[in-house]
Order: sequence, then C-alpha cells, then structure tokens
Amino acid sequence: MPAIIINELSAIGQARTGHEADSIMRSLAETLRTLGLIQCGSSTHTHSSIFNQKLSEKQTIHGWLVAQVRDREIQTIRVLLLRLFRKGPHIDILLANVSHACYRTIDHSGTALAGAAHLNAWLVSLSNCPRFPSGSLVVNYREGQRSFEQIDISHFVNADDARRIRRIYEPHPKHGTIPTSGIVGTPMDLSDAEAQRVLDNCISIPNEKRVCAIHAGRIYVFHPHRAEVNLYHGFPVEVMELQRKLPEHYRYLLSAGMLPA
Repeated sequence: MPAIIINELSAIGQARTGHEADSIMRSLAETLRTLGLIQCGSSTHTHSSIFNQKLSEKQTIHGWLVAQVRDREIQTIRVLLLRLFRKGPHIDILLANVSHACYRTIDHSGTALAGAAHLNAWLVSLSNCPRFPSGSLVVNYREGQRSFEQIDISHFVNADDARRIRRIYEPHPKHGTIPTSGIVGTPMDLSDAEAQRVLDNCISIPNEKRVCAIHAGRIYVFHPHRAEVNLYHGFPVEVMELQRKLPEHYRYLLSAGMLPA
C-alpha cells in the first residue's frame, strides 16, 4: 500500500486562534488515523522542516506539539504527532541522493510534493490552507535526465477525503452464524474487526466490483452492497469456487504465488 507523506508546505500560519490551531491538528490526526486503517503497515514520512513551519502567526508546529495543555484529547494528539514527526527517515533525507526536479507553481524539489511523486505516495495537508484544497494535485516531476511527467498525487485534507476511498466492512445477515430467513450464504468466520483488516488489504481487478484477499490460508471475497458509501460484506470461498466465479481474481492470486499451482 502507498506510503503517507505529510505536506509541510501546507502549514502557512493559517490558524487565527488557539482553538483553530487545535482544530487543524485534530483534523490532521483524524485524517492520518483514517488513512492508517488503509495503509496495512506502509510507512509515514514528514519533512525535517515540519517543526519550524508556522501553524499560526505566533506559533510553530513544534511550539504547538510541546505545549502543555489540560485537554486530554489534545495532549494525546500532541504526543502521537510528536512521535510520528520525529520518526525517520524524513522525506528530504530520502530524496537527498535522488537526482530529481519537481514543479507545481514553483520549484518544489526536495519537498513533500516531490516525495509523494517519487514514492507514489499519498499526500496529507493541513486544513484551511488555500494553496492545498481538497482534491488531487498534479506536479511535473522527473528523475535524472528523463523527461518531465505529470504526476497526479492522491491528496487528503480531512478524514472525509480518506473515507471516500476506504472500503468499509458491514456484516450481512445472510452470512451470519445464525442467518436470517430467506437467502442463506456462507457464514463469515471472522470478527468484524478482522474482516475490516482483511478488506483493507484486498486486491481489486479493473472493471470488477468484487475484491478478495487471503488471510490465514483462506480466501475471502467481499461484495459492495452500498457502493455509494463504500460498504462491503464478505465471506470465505474455496479455490474452485473462486476459479469458477472470479477467474480474473483467481489468475491474479495464482500468478502472484498466493495460491497453489
């Protein structure tokens, strides 16, 4: 799954009050938490300059992170973000030995934007920054002497942005341990939390709505039942059933060495 990079260029002193600063950082934490459920263990990077960027006219990111507050929720967010921001390697260190150029409106080489293009990563910006509104970002990027390419970066400003791409598991009665009357399906043998983790790690095939994954030696298929809000239900299947009903998924898993030949 893609790495996540926090966009230091989106901290421009946009918070006008302490309450607004808390709100911006709370939104950042919530976005990262939501994306973290999708990541499945991928890395998160910041830029080494993130601490010196302005959150408000009088306060840097570092100043906000180390301030003592009584609000337990905000203090928890501070501790978690401080730990994350200190964790390396920082994206500018990763790019230091990569010959590259990155432009959007100006030269952005060595920044989070260049890092997102280099790693094909997800970029997370602080909210209320007019330079980086919700939606994808396009940069011109090249490495070495190659020609510039336009790279469309997946970009997130709030948790709603993240939720739009995340599949959400919702158990269906027909796959329950005690199915309801009517159509009965194969019972789901995972807890809701386990099923969500497996769904987050599913593979998808172009032009196919159903997705699948292998967990603990079993194959699981998930169907969208409310596609407009990304809700899926799922159940285990045997290899022969997968081969018969989802041949493209079967061939993909087989070629990836995830199924016995």
